[in-house]
Amino acid sequence: MNTEWFTYVVSDFPKRLSDFHGNEVDSDSIVSDEIEIQTGLKPVDIRPARQFSDNPLTKALLVSFLKPTKRFWSLFGSSVARLVDKTDRLRQCETCWGFHFARNCHRRAVCQRCGKTGHSTDDCAAPEQCINCLGPHQANFHRCPARPKKVRGVLRRLTKEQRGLVRTVGAEAYRQRQREAQPESHQEAHNSTYE
Repeated sequence: MNTEWFTYVVSDFPKRLSDFHGNEVDSDSIVSDEIEIQTGLKPVDIRPARQFSDNPLTKALLVSFLKPTKRFWSLFGSSVARLVDKTDRLRQCETCWGFHFARNCHRRAVCQRCGKTGHSTDDCAAPEQCINCLGPHQANFHRCPARPKKVRGVLRRLTKEQRGLVRTVGAEAYRQRQREAQPESHQEAHNSTYE
């Protein structure tokens, strides 16, 4: 059974919590208890968000529940928790074809078709190779194994280890496709010499 989660972003959460005497405390158990006190609900998942914070003393948390909370809540001076909009769609940069907003991208432009730099997709005759998974398809292929996937309403990106495995398998699939294409081109060249 696939249970839907209601996930909230808590921005500006302090990276370190201390008691009245200034001693650092274990925030994990305190956070879970505080969330339950404020919301009346037990969280099913609490994890750091991949959101960038301008303040080096704070971070963002993602807190998930089986039901939506009924009132506003915040944690230890953080911003008010905000429900993650489930209509958020995956953004793919049209500069580098990574999965992020293009306006913040400072990477070199790559070809959507072959993943290489120095030319536009319109001018490309190279075999298709995805810049993300290294497989034999264009970077915007909707079934690319490197694409982040929605899990319980939240986009989940691959871990570094998962991404490495996907790229290894993708590169092998690309090599296999190239080997399969080789005999055809050799056969065509062979046939054209006898015509």
